[in-house]
Amino acid sequence: MILKALQEGTTPSPENIPSEPTFLRAFVEFDNKLNEKNIFVTFRWNEPKVTNGMIQKYRVQYWFIENLKRIQTSVDISSAKILQHKVYDLKPDTMYYFKVQAHNEVGAGPYTKFINVSTTHENPVPLLLINSFLYIHILDVDLQIGFKFNEYNGYGDIVYSALEHKIYGITKKELITLDFNLSAIATKPNYTKIADLYSFPHDPYAFSHDLCIDWVARNLYWIQYDNKNGTYNIMKLDLTLWQMGIVKYDNILQRIFAFNLNVQPSTGHLYWMESWDSYAQGFMQSDFDGKNMKPLKNESNKCLCLYKMFEQPFMHIDHINIDKPLVYWTSKDRLFAEDIYGFIVLDKSLQSYPSTRCLTPNMKDHRVEEALITDKRINANSIVVSLPEPIPNDGCEKYNLATTIYTISVSYWTCLDNDLNEFKEFKVQTYEQYYEFQNLTPFTEYTLKLALSNFYVDKLSMGLQFGADVKLSTTGKLNAPEDVTIQVRTPTLAIVYWMPLKKLNCVAINYEVHWILASDVSFPNGTRKITSQHDKQLVNQPEHTVDGKFFTTIWSLLPGQKYLIYVRVYPTNFSNFFTDSSNKSIYMYSEPNNLNLSGVSTN
Repeated sequence: MILKALQEGTTPSPENIPSEPTFLRAFVEFDNKLNEKNIFVTFRWNEPKVTNGMIQKYRVQYWFIENLKRIQTSVDISSAKILQHKVYDLKPDTMYYFKVQAHNEVGAGPYTKFINVSTTHENPVPLLLINSFLYIHILDVDLQIGFKFNEYNGYGDIVYSALEHKIYGITKKELITLDFNLSAIATKPNYTKIADLYSFPHDPYAFSHDLCIDWVARNLYWIQYDNKNGTYNIMKLDLTLWQMGIVKYDNILQRIFAFNLNVQPSTGHLYWMESWDSYAQGFMQSDFDGKNMKPLKNESNKCLCLYKMFEQPFMHIDHINIDKPLVYWTSKDRLFAEDIYGFIVLDKSLQSYPSTRCLTPNMKDHRVEEALITDKRINANSIVVSLPEPIPNDGCEKYNLATTIYTISVSYWTCLDNDLNEFKEFKVQTYEQYYEFQNLTPFTEYTLKLALSNFYVDKLSMGLQFGADVKLSTTGKLNAPEDVTIQVRTPTLAIVYWMPLKKLNCVAINYEVHWILASDVSFPNGTRKITSQHDKQLVNQPEHTVDGKFFTTIWSLLPGQKYLIYVRVYPTNFSNFFTDSSNKSIYMYSEPNNLNLSGVSTN
C-alpha cells in the first residue's frame, strides 16, 4: 500500500517518514590562520528521534545572502552513518545558514530549523591530542570518540604547530615530526627524523624532556640532560633552517636542575622551574637566546618561590591573551591551576599571532655592501658582501622574528664565441650576514640586488621586494697560460707556442713572452756568481696554428746559451695584475764552424 501511494504521487504519511535530525551545530576553521583564507565549516547533527526504519541518506541545505540574493546549495549525504558535512572555500565575514533533513525508504522527513554561523571568527571542532607514551591518541570531544593517530614507541613529549599542520615529538634518541592535517586526521602518516638526540651533547645516556615550540619565531626548545657534566641544558633548534636542510641547534643555557620548560612568544621569554636545594624551588625566565636570566616575579615584585616541596609541581602558561599571559602551576598542598599535562588542545586560536606586519621583517630598500676582507684565503675572483641586520616593522619591536632568509639576485654579461654578449642571472639564499661568491669571472662587473624574507613572507604570498642595484667588480687573476712549448729553429731563433686563455668574459688582454739568459761564472777561489739578462717581447696580435695555439718568434737569442722562457698575460688596462706561466728551459744551437771549400766536381 505504501508503494502504491508513492506511485500515485500522494504525500507520505508523517507516521512513515523520519522526524527532523537533532542537535545541530557548526564549527568554523581557518586553514590559513594568518590571512583568514581557506575557511571551512563543519556542520554536524544527530539522528532523528524517530527514524521509522533505516535512514537512507541526509540532505543538507546551506545558503548565504549576497547583494540581497539568497545563494543556496543542497548536498546529499548518501551514507546514513555520516552525520556531518564540510563546506570549503567560504567567504570571510559572512553569515551562513544550515539545515538538514533525513530520508528513509518512504521519503524525506521535514527540514530542521536553520542554524546560522559567522565566518568572522574561528570556532573549531574541539579536539584533544593525547600522548600516552606508546602512541598518539586523538579525541573528538564533540563526538566523544577517539582513535590512534600514530604508533611509535617512546614519545616523551609532543607539541603541535597549528599553522603548519605538524606534530613535533621527542623521544630518548630522536627529535621527530609528522604531518597532522585536521581535515584528514584518520590517516597514519610516517614520521620524519629531525635529529639524533643522543648527539646532543654526544652522550648515549642522555635523555630529553619538556619539548615546547615558539610557533611565531619557529624554534623548538627542550631540556637535555647531560649525564657527563650532570647539568640540564636548554636546547634550541631553528625550524626554518631545518626545512632548508640545515640542522642548527644551540645549547643556550646550562642549569643544575631544570624542568617544566614553557615558552611565551608574545613576551619573548622562556619560563621553567628549577630546584636550588632539597627544600626550595622557583620559577625562572630568560630571553629566547638564554640571556637576561632571572627569577620570575609577580606584580608585587616578589619572587615566585615554592618552599618545602615534596612532590614535583607542574607549570602551564595561558597563551590566549598575548598581551598579558598568565602562569598557572600546581603544588602538593595547593592547587593553582588544573593539571593538563599530557594533553594538547587542537585549537588554532590558542596559538595566537600578532598582526601580519609584525611577522615579517622590514622588507624595503635593503642593499648588499661589499665587505672589507683581509683574509688571504679570499681570492681575487671572489666577492664578499655583508648583509643588513633584519629589523621589525614599526610598532612590532617586542616580537621575535622568524629566521630571516637573504635572497641575492646576481646578474652579469658574458661573451659568446661569436663576439655577442649574453645576459645571465642567478639567485642564492643564505641566513648568514656574510656571503662569499666564489669562482667568478675575472674583471667582470656584477649587479647584486637583495631581498629579505622569512617563513611568513611565503605563507602570506607576499613576494620578494628587491632593493636597489649594487654594482661590484672582480679584480680577479687571470689563469696562467697553459701548454707552453718552445721550438729552437736556429742558433738565434726560437718559436714559443701556448694555448689561449678561456673564460675571459670580454676582457681585453695582452701577452708578453719573457726570456732570461742565465750565466754561471766560476772564480779561482771556488765561488760562483750567477748573472742574468731579462728581456721581453709584447705580443699584440699573436698568430694561430691550425690546432688553435698562439705563437710568436724570438729573433735575437744568443747561440749556445741556456734560456728560461715563460709567457705572461694581463688585462690591457691592468698590467700589474699579471699571471705567468711556468718556466721552460731551452739550449740554443751553437754557431756552425767556418766552412772551407775543399773541391769542386761536376759529377
